[in-house]
Amino acid sequence: MPTFHPEVFTERTAQSLVIDYNNGLITQVKVTGTEAYGYFHYFISADNGAHWQEVQNGVLTTLTYSGIALMWRIEGSGRLIKLVISDYH
Repeated sequence: MPTFHPEVFTERTAQSLVIDYNNGLITQVKVTGTEAYGYFHYFISADNGAHWQEVQNGVLTTLTYSGIALMWRIEGSGRLIKLVISDYH
C-alpha cells in the first residue's frame, strides 16, 4: 500500500508518476488523506493519466475508466500529513 507525505500546499497541484503498473486491471481504489488543515480534492487515474476521476477521502470508489497504470493527483491548499492509496484491484 503506497504511502506518501506530500506536506504543505498553497493553491497547488501535486501528481504522482505511475505507482502501480501491469499488476492486473484496476477498477476500484481507496484514497485516504490525513489533513492537518485546509481543503483538498483527490483524483485517481488507472489509465496512465488519460482520464482523471475525483474520489472522496476514505471511500472505496469504483472507477469509470479502469486500467493498469495507477496514478494520483491532489489539488488544494493547506497541510496534508499523509496520503495512502489502498484497496486497489
